[in-house]
Amino acid sequence: MKFLEVLLNNSPEVVEIKINNKIKNFDRWKLESISKVDSVEFVFNEKQSIMMIVSDLEYEIFESLVDTIGCKILKVVDHSQDVLFDNAICLDFFDQSGQSVSQKIKDLMTNFKLQMCDCDVILDKILEKGMDSLTEFDKQFLK
Repeated sequence: MKFLEVLLNNSPEVVEIKINNKIKNFDRWKLESISKVDSVEFVFNEKQSIMMIVSDLEYEIFESLVDTIGCKILKVVDHSQDVLFDNAICLDFFDQSGQSVSQKIKDLMTNFKLQMCDCDVILDKILEKGMDSLTEFDKQFLK
C-alpha cells in the first residue's frame, strides 16, 4: 500500500464532465475496485488533486480510468514514508466548495499509519530520526 498525492491536468468540474460523458465505457469491475479506495479530493492550482491510499493494482486501475476519460496525470508524489515517519506534508488544501480538507487528509494519514505501521517501521524511524522522533502513536504501538 502507498499513500499517494496525484495531480490531474483538469479542474474538478472538467473531470466530472469527462467522467459523466465516458461512464458507459468503464469496466464495472474497475469502477467497483477504485470506489473502495480511501481518498480525499481537493483543488490545487485549479486542478483536480487526490490523496489516496492504494495498492499497486488499484493505482493501475486508477491510471486506466483517468486515461479512459481523456485526462492526464501531471504529477504523482509518494508520501508513504513521510506519513509513516511523521514528516511534514502540506495539508492546506480546499475542496471545490472552498472547504478545508486538512482534517480529512490527517484522518487519511492516520488510517494509512494504522494499516502500515509495524515494529520495523518504527525501528527504521528511530534509526533515521532518533528516539526523540517517536510520537504517542509510535509509543503506544510498541507497547
